[in-house]
Amino acid sequence: MIEYNSDGATLGTFTLDQQADFETAVDGLNAGGGTNYEAGLDEVLDTWSADSTVDDGDTNSIVFLSDGFRNRGDDATDEVDQLENDYNATVTAIGVGANSSLSQLNLLDNTGGAEQVVDAADLADIITSPPPLPVVTSVDLLVDGVNYGTFTPGDGVLIETPLGYVINCQDIAGWPYTPGETIEVTAVANFDGGGSMLSTTSVLIPVTICFGAGTQILTSMGYCAIDMLAIGDAVMTRDNGLQEIRWIGSTNVPATAMQNDPNLRPVKIAAGTFGPTMPETDLTVSRQHRILVEDWRAELLFDSERVLVPAHALVNDTTVTHGATDEGVTYFHIVFDEHEVIDAQGLMTESFHPCRATVLGMAPEARVELFKLFPELSPDNGEASAFEPAYPMLKAFEARMLADKMAS
Repeated sequence: MIEYNSDGATLGTFTLDQQADFETAVDGLNAGGGTNYEAGLDEVLDTWSADSTVDDGDTNSIVFLSDGFRNRGDDATDEVDQLENDYNATVTAIGVGANSSLSQLNLLDNTGGAEQVVDAADLADIITSPPPLPVVTSVDLLVDGVNYGTFTPGDGVLIETPLGYVINCQDIAGWPYTPGETIEVTAVANFDGGGSMLSTTSVLIPVTICFGAGTQILTSMGYCAIDMLAIGDAVMTRDNGLQEIRWIGSTNVPATAMQNDPNLRPVKIAAGTFGPTMPETDLTVSRQHRILVEDWRAELLFDSERVLVPAHALVNDTTVTHGATDEGVTYFHIVFDEHEVIDAQGLMTESFHPCRATVLGMAPEARVELFKLFPELSPDNGEASAFEPAYPMLKAFEARMLADKMAS
């Protein structure tokens, strides 16, 4: 609350839940004296410049009330220009009583013209009514900072609703991405008059971490096809001995899906790729399934001799290749009480590592089953959390760096 009785002075700062304090301050205003528009708006500028919470990206509103004619200072149009430019401010000018001057107040008002009121109820209506909204002229869509397209009202993409505009199911096609990582999507709304507002969100690309059907897993009874395993079966782990399967599920990816999205293709690791019997026979896993790599160069690069590397980062088009897309593939997931490393046909690979990215890639009914066993993973309990990884898990670019070093 700023008074401009001869000079400008801040009488108090009030939050929306301090109505009683605000009314007490209004009752304490002094009548009479000069009316100095310039001093009042200069005080606004001084107050806002000292307040770090006043954001020039917001629409900051001023309600300017006067019960008389300006008789001190200039017409304050310079101050209005500065408030508009520096603080994106709207000034609603109100003449209180029959003696107020609308001609002078119109020089301050930038919301469509000053109004005069003689009734307290009318005054409350004007103060509490929202300022007119700017008109959206276009929306720019950016992906990772690069402009993907510009849409305008009525083009079939930018749709007007009672709550504002929405982008109507626009596919972001042909954009490079890595499953398990995020892309930033930014919408920049442009308004008439030159203003703009942006909204940015991160989109997580789901991943699939699992074994191909028929994979032989080392159990308490020897090697057994993953298709034949069940909850409660004991599997030999690298670090924690025999561990019971807590949950097992499967996902079928048809050929048409892989043809539309090559990132769904499996990765095939030829027998002996990482040494004799590693693996013993050709092994099929999903792209994001991680293989345990033990190498002194991993310790130099990542401070750990043992690291988990996504299979797609090991593709070399000879011993590690992408699978064909002419037939579908069925993937199996195994979950233990902890993230484990297990023996798959002689090669050490990870068990299913539940986290937000991998859970998003599961069928809805599979997610329900998993959340019953591990409720801490459910988004209902906050951000879906993962088990602690058995070993450091490399990102795709880190894995490629290690693969290049090992190859040389």
